[in-house]
Amino acid sequence: MRGKMLLLVRRTHLYLSVFFAPLLLLFVITGWAQTMDFDHSTVLMERLSKVHMKQYFPTEAGSGRKPIFRTTPGLQGADQKENKSAVKRITRPFKFLVAAMCVALIVSISLGLILAFTVVRNRIPVWIALILGIATPVLLLALAHMK
Repeated sequence: MRGKMLLLVRRTHLYLSVFFAPLLLLFVITGWAQTMDFDHSTVLMERLSKVHMKQYFPTEAGSGRKPIFRTTPGLQGADQKENKSAVKRITRPFKFLVAAMCVALIVSISLGLILAFTVVRNRIPVWIALILGIATPVLLLALAHMK
């Protein structure tokens, strides 16, 4: 690829990356919180976790803490115990790996945003992509609450 085609590919990558960066950060942070078992430690984190898991933002806080082990409907006896033991098998080293991945992704996304604002002369389209990347999910989640 040469010339204008390469420029088009680079600009497309830049604007798509900036547009999806806020949503990626949301999913990385809430996924990290769920892995580390502190997804319900605050009302905000509980609500943001709902966006991650159920694709909606609750307007009111939950009715309390969720059980540590969620049973799958239809599992009985030994199958239910096996499901609980599978949840217990999430090891501490794996949690550290997930935490390292989340930190690396957050740093990488942040560096990408910094680069997006420094490699182009006209920053207005980058700002527009970032604002739309924040506003679009907020708007779509807000529309779910309209009657």
